[in-house]
Parts: sequence; structure tokens; C-alpha cells
Amino acid sequence: MQFIERCFGLTDKPMKRPDEKPSRLKSTSMKPNPDHDAMRRTQWVVSFVGIILTAGAWCMQGLVWSLGTFVGACLASMNLWVLARSVSQLLKGRSGSWAAVAGAKFLALLGLTYLALNHPLINPIAFSLGLCALPLGIVFAGLFVAQPASDDEAASAAESDHA
Repeated sequence: MQFIERCFGLTDKPMKRPDEKPSRLKSTSMKPNPDHDAMRRTQWVVSFVGIILTAGAWCMQGLVWSLGTFVGACLASMNLWVLARSVSQLLKGRSGSWAAVAGAKFLALLGLTYLALNHPLINPIAFSLGLCALPLGIVFAGLFVAQPASDDEAASAAESDHA
């Protein structure tokens, strides 16, 4: 994070008063947030899918394919992590340099993809297989993450239970 702040400036808005210190009573970091939990779970599922794809590539095609799949899965996981963090900060109103971070992420993604596809040890098809960890992980995380019921659905479910 220090590299990003050094290149693009501070990533958060400064506090209102420079002498104000954050207190534990004002901290909101301990409040449960279902959006953060779902995003964290999605990131873990994407990483897990990448590991499964890498292991499958190793068993089916050998070390070269597993290396390409691993590099693609790592790139997909890092892409999701940076995207989730920058979108979260943008939605909180901390636009500052997070827009620049999103642009830099896109350029870095293009550059790393170019380097990976031109590397002699990385199979392009295996690299693409590793990149598939992102959409597959998002789908699997969406299938297994329980959505909170709305008030109307909860009320109708309670009425049907009593009948």
C-alpha cells in the first residue's frame, strides 16, 4: 500500500482535525457487514478454484500446464482483490486516488498478461484456464452464499409456518 500512496498520493481523505486520533468508541471496524463477508468469501472461493484448477492441470498435463494455470489463477485473484478494494473505497466516497488505482490496475493487468503470454514456460491455454478461476469462483460463491430474506418474504414464511 505504501507503493500506491507514494505513486498516487494518499488513498483516504484526511481526518477533519489533524490532532484528532481515532478512538475505539468511534471505530466501526467491529460492526458486521454482510457485503464485506460475501466479498471475502468470494475471494476465498476464487483462490480455492484456482488451486483446484492448478492441481487438475498438474495431474492431467504436467508441470508446464500447472505453472500456466497457477499464474493465471494468481492474476485473477489479485485482480478481484484490487477491484473489490477500489470499488469499496469509491462507494464510500473516498474517490481520491482510487480512480487512479483502478486505471493502474487495468494497465498492470494488460502488462502482466502480455508478459505471461510471451513467457516460454507458460502455456497460453493453461494461463487462460487459470484466469477462468475468477468467473467460476464468482459463480460458485454466488451459489453457496445465502441471501438475506426481505421483510415481506420473512413475514410470508412465518405465516405459512403457523398455518
